[in-house]
Amino acid sequence: PSEMTLFVDTLYLSIFNQSRVISVDAKTGKLNWSFATKGWVSTKPSVTEKDVFIGSQDRIFYCIDRKTGKEKWKFETKGRIEKGSTVDDKYVYFGSGDGNLYCLDQAEGKLKWKYE
Repeated sequence: PSEMTLFVDTLYLSIFNQSRVISVDAKTGKLNWSFATKGWVSTKPSVTEKDVFIGSQDRIFYCIDRKTGKEKWKFETKGRIEKGSTVDDKYVYFGSGDGNLYCLDQAEGKLKWKYE
């Protein structure tokens, strides 16, 4: 299974069995970038003006620069991340297979709080 998000004129697609997320120009179909994780990616990417957020079965939650596809930061949990995230103007929220709901600062990936 794959999950996709359209933001402005760009598609962001998780490719489960290839353990990666790609950015594709929606008008031309041209690949902008590809970002690989070390575990399957089954979640829908959350996208903001600056960033793409994605969790992976490698137990890591990633922040990727929306334009370059480069990793900005990562946050490790004790369980696989198999569901999507949501964002507001400052924080990103996601759950992990370790039984916790996390709230991270979007800019630096610092833990604001977690709920067991």
